[in-house]
Amino acid sequence: MDRRDLLPPGLGGPLTPGEERLTKCAASGEWWKPEIPTGVGFDSDPAKASTWPKECKVRAEVIYCLLTGVPWEKGSDIWSVHPKGLQLLNAYIDGKLDLEGCYLLASFWLHSSKVVGNVILMDATTRTVSFRRSHIQALNAERSTVEGALHLQGLHANQGVNLRSAYIRGQLACAGALLANENGAALNGGALKVGTDVFLNEMFHAKGEVILNRAEIGGGLSCAKAIFENENRVTLSCGALKVGANVSMRRGFRAKGEVNFGGAEIAGSFDCEDATFENKEGHALKCDSMWVGSDVILQNKFHALGIVNFIGAQVDGQLICDGGIFEN
Repeated sequence: MDRRDLLPPGLGGPLTPGEERLTKCAASGEWWKPEIPTGVGFDSDPAKASTWPKECKVRAEVIYCLLTGVPWEKGSDIWSVHPKGLQLLNAYIDGKLDLEGCYLLASFWLHSSKVVGNVILMDATTRTVSFRRSHIQALNAERSTVEGALHLQGLHANQGVNLRSAYIRGQLACAGALLANENGAALNGGALKVGTDVFLNEMFHAKGEVILNRAEIGGGLSCAKAIFENENRVTLSCGALKVGANVSMRRGFRAKGEVNFGGAEIAGSFDCEDATFENKEGHALKCDSMWVGSDVILQNKFHALGIVNFIGAQVDGQLICDGGIFEN
């Protein structure tokens, strides 16, 4: 079927001036950003998006057509998108961005923007996707295939991120993100496969459980200088996780709740220097039957308040606990 004969519900009709300019920016490979009239106050922080002027607004349906090649109106030409991808800055999207099951024709960069509803990439196939410093309700990319990288640096998602059974060829970068879902998973990466590195670091903050059970990471997992909170429950669940390089939970890493690496296979080191694990009523750090190909480092201000369990673990390097504090 010719895509020009398709017309999903909600498409068609006149574009706003900002949306018309977006189609031109997409074709030329330029970043789109709102043209704010002189004298109109504008705070570009997405946390203040409710005060943004109308020039910031872009309908989700316009983005859908640009990324999928579906025409805006029946029989009309398909909008072209430059190989650089679709790039938006300070956009306000009122409603959900539903790309479930779609094949995205170009990379998608949505920076310092606000999506009032959910972003849905479930079962989608994409190139690089980037939501740096944006605020969304939730991201559901379960079973998606990302042929590039997934950039979530500085993302705020108040109902969590779902990457269960997804495949990411490049890196998963979440430095500085705030992911919250206090009644469920802040980040669900169960059975996730990542070709290179995973970064949950540099003030990454999870409120709710982070799940990486049975995930496979080709490179390293960095949680340095991160905060994980799920008090009296599991906060970081990495059972049977496979990591091709190092696991880093150092430089002020803080966990409130159980951290579980039971049965994990880590080819490099397991570094918890200057990290705090707190779960006074149970396991603070549970690493039973874990294999580590290099050193396990629990030193220099390492502090555990709760049980530390390495029963049945195999450490091919050294177990270093100099200066560590263990309280139970």
